[in-house]
Amino acid sequence: MKIDEKIIKVNLFDGIDGFLIAVPEIFLLFSILLLIPLNLYFFKDKEFKSSSKFSIFSILITLILILFNPHEGQGFNNLIVSTSFQKFVKSLILVSILLVLLICKNKSKIENIDYSEFNLLTLLSTCGMLFVVSSNNLMTLFLALELQALPIYILCTLRRNDIKSSESGLKYFLLGALSSGLLLFGISLIYGFSGTISFNEILATNITSNIGLSFGLVFMLSGIAFKISAAPFHMWSPDVYQGSPTPITLLIATAPKITAISVLIILTYKVFVDFNDRWTDLIIALSLCSMVVGSIGAIIQSNLKRLLAYSSISHMGFILVGLVSFSNSGIEAVLFYITIYLFLLVGVFSIILSLNKDGQPIELISDLKGLSNHYPLLSISLLVFMFSMAGIPPLSGFFGKWLVFFAAVEKELYFLAILGVIFSVISAFYYLKIVKIIYFENSDDPLVLEQSPELKIIIFICLTITCLIFLFLPFLQQLIINHLS
Repeated sequence: MKIDEKIIKVNLFDGIDGFLIAVPEIFLLFSILLLIPLNLYFFKDKEFKSSSKFSIFSILITLILILFNPHEGQGFNNLIVSTSFQKFVKSLILVSILLVLLICKNKSKIENIDYSEFNLLTLLSTCGMLFVVSSNNLMTLFLALELQALPIYILCTLRRNDIKSSESGLKYFLLGALSSGLLLFGISLIYGFSGTISFNEILATNITSNIGLSFGLVFMLSGIAFKISAAPFHMWSPDVYQGSPTPITLLIATAPKITAISVLIILTYKVFVDFNDRWTDLIIALSLCSMVVGSIGAIIQSNLKRLLAYSSISHMGFILVGLVSFSNSGIEAVLFYITIYLFLLVGVFSIILSLNKDGQPIELISDLKGLSNHYPLLSISLLVFMFSMAGIPPLSGFFGKWLVFFAAVEKELYFLAILGVIFSVISAFYYLKIVKIIYFENSDDPLVLEQSPELKIIIFICLTITCLIFLFLPFLQQLIINHLS
């Protein structure tokens, strides 16, 4: 039998293109495999610091490979895909991980998480996040989500002698397993009623009247809602935020949620675009529940990290307002919101990690009493971040909320936009409560400030972005539009 050499060459080059698409993920995976023997045999006495430097270097190289990789399309038998949208989201994820690693490098000792396992597990979870965003297949999506989640369950319990840390990790694991079950059951229903798990083939089938497929979407949405801690799937969030070491809390609050939101965008705007009328009511319900639970629940909190957990729930509600518009302006608003929210969270957590009381990290909101008397610049920075989260103009948080509400108004979802504004005003109460404690209450036991040069730079960058974002708003909007086209 004569073999057609032309066909062999075409298939070979298709394989090379698929490989080149996944170069950043492959590099990161090999970095993880290399870090294991390095920790065991070479780093030794300075194991954590050396592995931190190696991890930061690996993330930087991965980020560069994503930004400057010209190859786009599908690869590995259409299991993964790379477009400008994926590159934008993956870059955002890597920036958040990079900031977390830089913060942990200097604050691991006081948080008692100075183990090299932290860096290894963080890189492993990051690799999962990148594959989640690149997934072009429901099974690839599920496996990548588990690769993302399992290391984070372990990271929550990294403070080995702390009961709260162990409890938070166990709660996160049990409820995470439940959400994974819901997600997998949804995938099985979609496969059963559509006959495929490939995004391309699902899109080509154009099935819109199948009730079994609708049930599958409900279960999938429930599983993803857990990942972003949208109410009523938020029950894990306050306990895990409080019990986990503060740098791990920052990690949980940023990169995994950016990943899950990107999955929602891909599913609603691309794969199941014909089911938008069925997504709408569900997403509106999730949005309203999240805004109610987050805004009301945060008011009664005395623990700083629990307050930020409820704040995160309400912000997920605002993000879902933009998502439910099912328009380009809606995606643009969501991507802009998660970008500025990332820097707000990093700024707030950097300030929290800069302060300690009696050699221990601060836990309570009342620990911030009298902060303005001893550290005025730090107090102003925290005030700016709180005002921005509350949506006070001309700070970045205002423009994020304005864009998502404007997208809802364009879609004639007036009631949702009005309720969003009302709950945004309610949420301002607990942010202003923190400002009140900082500036109008005094303490006889002042906090101790310990800031490394890296931490100062991170706070300055986040503060600059928060204050001056309005100057670059047209440029950022255009950048996002370019990545969506």
